[in-house]
Amino acid sequence: MSNQMFNHSSRDEYKFLLYTTSFLHTVVQERRKFGPLGWNIPYEFNYADWYASCLFMQNHCDALSKKDSISWVTVRYMIAEVQYGGRVTDDYDKRLLNAFASTWFSAVVYEDHSFYFYPGYPLMRYQGNNTEEYLFAIDKLPQTDPPLVYCLHPNADITYQTTRTNNLLTTVIEIQPKESAGDEEAESRETVVARMAKEMLEKMPPLNEPHICREKYKQMGATKPLVIVLRQEIDRMQKVMKTVSTTLKDLLSLSTVLLL
Repeated sequence: MSNQMFNHSSRDEYKFLLYTTSFLHTVVQERRKFGPLGWNIPYEFNYADWYASCLFMQNHCDALSKKDSISWVTVRYMIAEVQYGGRVTDDYDKRLLNAFASTWFSAVVYEDHSFYFYPGYPLMRYQGNNTEEYLFAIDKLPQTDPPLVYCLHPNADITYQTTRTNNLLTTVIEIQPKESAGDEEAESRETVVARMAKEMLEKMPPLNEPHICREKYKQMGATKPLVIVLRQEIDRMQKVMKTVSTTLKDLLSLSTVLLL
């Protein structure tokens, strides 16, 4: 976040809205790693959702006069039903998102100067003109977040770590060379890949020589529409052939290393 965006509005609630929106964004993002425990459906929440929400906070604060107060109902609706809620299709996920919005985006939270999202995770209220104070305080937050920060049961971390470990071990097992137990002469997967890569490299046609192509273009008429199209297609095919050749050579080298 730039300092220009950070200091866009002079209203006291503005920085509160930005920080709460950012905290909400981290929660909805981090809950995804817990799989079905976090969200029933793995939604693709991203930077655009956070940025659009911050722009709404700017516009909402700009539209208010000094005597007007923040419309918390509008803020909660935009967060839970439009910006982030627009991606949510499951009824229970929508219910959870509305619970986050109704709990954190309210006058009660804004006026409570002792509010904590979770012990050790305070609602920061610095009034400086740059983001450095916030970043300095954020760096002091715990490096490893317990599931309770995301409003999950402590056992959610056990499930997450178990799933992650199983995926890691499954991947390790899958990349191991596979040999047939009944046939000692059966080829391993690396041998098959190396052989196929060699065969494809032998079948690869040679790259076109640029100077020869230029002479051919002149003979056919370099400015003719069909020749221009031909030249463009040849240039694209050259790039494809180079990429395929490089990929096959890299794959062949990797297979050779694994065989060793």
